Amino acid sequence: MPVDRIEVRFGWGFVASFPRAEVRAAAHRTERVFECGVHGFAQRWVVNGSYRGLVRIVFASPQPGRVGLVSIRVRILTLSLEEPDSFLAALSATSR
Repeated sequence: MPVDRIEVRFGWGFVASFPRAEVRAAAHRTERVFECGVHGFAQRWVVNGSYRGLVRIVFASPQPGRVGLVSIRVRILTLSLEEPDSFLAALSATSR
């Protein structure tokens, strides 16, 4: 079954749902991240509970999300995932 949306949650700290069609690129993030949690600036957000398994998603246009009760826009999202290879494979296998 094709995945039409990407749902991202980090407890109450970050909530977003993105249309799959808005993803322009997704790959392993090779740069090191020095903090954990939810943090961002200028439409670039990092949502991670680990320094491992990082994946960067680039969207075609800024997407809506929430940090706590504050509305934000997300253009680039970095996530820590338990199975980043499986996520990237599923994302690339989804028909656009």
